[in-house]
Amino acid sequence: MWESIFLVFALPISLFLEGLRRKVIARFHNRVGPPVYQPFLDLRKLFGKGPSDSRGSDNAFFRVCPFLYFLSSFLLFLFIPFQIFSFSFDFILLIYITILCSGFYVLVGFASNSPYGIVGAMREIITMVAYEMVLAVSVFAFMLASGVTSLSAYPAGMHFMTAPLATIALLFVVSIETKITPFDSAEADTEIMYGYKTEFSSGSLAWMELARQVKSAFFMFFLVFLLFGPLHIIWLSIGTLAFVFLFALANATTSRFRVDQVFKVFVPVLALALIELLRMVMA
Repeated sequence: MWESIFLVFALPISLFLEGLRRKVIARFHNRVGPPVYQPFLDLRKLFGKGPSDSRGSDNAFFRVCPFLYFLSSFLLFLFIPFQIFSFSFDFILLIYITILCSGFYVLVGFASNSPYGIVGAMREIITMVAYEMVLAVSVFAFMLASGVTSLSAYPAGMHFMTAPLATIALLFVVSIETKITPFDSAEADTEIMYGYKTEFSSGSLAWMELARQVKSAFFMFFLVFLLFGPLHIIWLSIGTLAFVFLFALANATTSRFRVDQVFKVFVPVLALALIELLRMVMA
């Protein structure tokens, strides 16, 4: 029962982690940075604004996709960090929903009817071919290593030592899923004006920002869960904060790759994940 209560706090926790990430990045840049509660203020302001006319405002996808993007991202919390919804091979559904999130991300870009949004969507499609496969193979490797078929039966332990190659691949996947440099070419604000978000404003932009923050928080929990298994709430919080710090460091100290460079990086990463999977199958 108490696991279901987590869904009530999933949104504020996601916003807090986003605020903390911004603060850490600012400190790495030797800036004071915004307050930790700044994401709450941003969303309140966006939801309070009226819609504005834009290139894609007469498109049904333009109005609906931002909310669907948020909804699909929020559904991920049904599986991680607590198994509110579990059954045999539930991790396959989890992988499917993460792909669905990326699919709505692409649709949002095309629905904007903006050249910048379309370029961002095309970049995402190109990289999805590589990183979604890496995610699926890595998760399968971890599940084979643990010898279970459901996330609810996933045991505690040092799984990063059991599947080191899958761990490396998973870290790369989380970087690109959360759009952290150097893998944020689909949202390159200095090149394509923030990509798929260019034509959006008010509530639509708020739903997309919330979706991004929820998805980022989910993947921090996801890393802790797969690498260490189910933990006490205190250790879960410590592990999540550690990964927020790690990825904030990466965001603050790396420069953006071109989309072709991203694809070239994920080809050997996919090879690592496949080697790990084969090793688990043959073990």
